[in-house]
Amino acid sequence: MNIILLAPPAAGKGTQAALIVSKYHMKHISTGELLRKSLKQDDDISKEIKQIMNSGKLVSDEIILQLIEKELESAEEGVVLDGFPRNRVQAIEYEELLQRLGQKLDAVLYLSIPEEVAKARIIGRRTCPTCGKIYNMQMEEMTEELCGSCHTSLISREDDNEETFDLRYETYMRETSPLISFYQEKGLLKEIDASLKTEEVFKRIELILNEV
Repeated sequence: MNIILLAPPAAGKGTQAALIVSKYHMKHISTGELLRKSLKQDDDISKEIKQIMNSGKLVSDEIILQLIEKELESAEEGVVLDGFPRNRVQAIEYEELLQRLGQKLDAVLYLSIPEEVAKARIIGRRTCPTCGKIYNMQMEEMTEELCGSCHTSLISREDDNEETFDLRYETYMRETSPLISFYQEKGLLKEIDASLKTEEVFKRIELILNEV
């Protein structure tokens, strides 16, 4: 089973990806993680990526697709693709890659959330520097900024602010949101209300995946 997670900033995409992988034993393909993983290797493509990144340039779609192809070939239970495609051109390229491998895209999970709700999540997000657990002050109605597991004082990331959110959301609306209609026309888009609690969102995802 091959699926794509499509969502604006702060929709909980990473959290839901982890839950999907845990239950369905699928491989989580994050383009950022793929690049970090590749930088630790010593093959030809890794050397090329290092040269590109050291020069301050962006890694091409062609190279990203090569990395994704390697992951697809070794994913017995399928993949959850996160962070790619980001635009229509990449979506078509990914579709062509799947065809070459004799595979298909089964569903695109679109985690929809109102902009103001997503912004509130970002501003209220806190992280435990000890165990890495993530909290949201508003969603969880917390009165103390302490980790419930290790009682460490929570911190907020430097980019968890309104200005950074606005920039990321603007980029998403301009580049990625057109994929909603692209996949809708193909009958692959499954919309889920991501403003609900994490457990409820995942229940809705389960209903969809159990039918795929």
